[in-house]
Amino acid sequence: MGLYIAILEDHPIFAAGLRELVEQMLPSTNILCHNRLSDLLAAVTQNPVHLIVADLHVSDGSGIDMLQKLKMRWPNTLVIGITGDEETLRLNRCNPMSEFKILSKMDSFDYITNEIQLLLKRSNVLDRNSSQELSSTCATRGTESELTRKQMLVLNLIKQGLSNKEIARRLNVSPETVKTHAKDVYGRLGIRNRTQAATVAKRLNYTHVFSEA
Repeated sequence: MGLYIAILEDHPIFAAGLRELVEQMLPSTNILCHNRLSDLLAAVTQNPVHLIVADLHVSDGSGIDMLQKLKMRWPNTLVIGITGDEETLRLNRCNPMSEFKILSKMDSFDYITNEIQLLLKRSNVLDRNSSQELSSTCATRGTESELTRKQMLVLNLIKQGLSNKEIARRLNVSPETVKTHAKDVYGRLGIRNRTQAATVAKRLNYTHVFSEA
């Protein structure tokens, strides 16, 4: 059946960002994305949702009360709120008895990703495959800071489908040097081939073309 995650967010740019965040964190997850509470409720009736990430201010629902209603309707679903309202955040953080995690839209996507990962790990919503996928993604993201700039350059160009000779010409180095960098990247990321490297590069969001300047 797989894992189902629902996103309730009426700002299209932020909704797209949240969707991409979830896709990078759990690539095989089924994602439902809606901008109205009523649409989410209708969709969840048809699909068992394991996690809901809900904007606290949409056209037909708002606040902690909305999260409580969602939780009452689906007690086994993990519900997370997200808001740009600092007062709501302050009140929630001052309440140690709050049953909901509320994240700020001002937080970085890396921080939001880490918080969602922690909540998922502590919950019982993940099946074995999803748990393994999340652990693998966390481990992979942890290696990002360990890659050197040269290794990131090579990984990015592998993602673009370039051969070792083409990468060597692009970086003005020998093919053997590229081969060495690629081997080091494979070792750090725990992968075996270029196909896996391209997949990991996409997951790590290596989308920039770095220059040697």
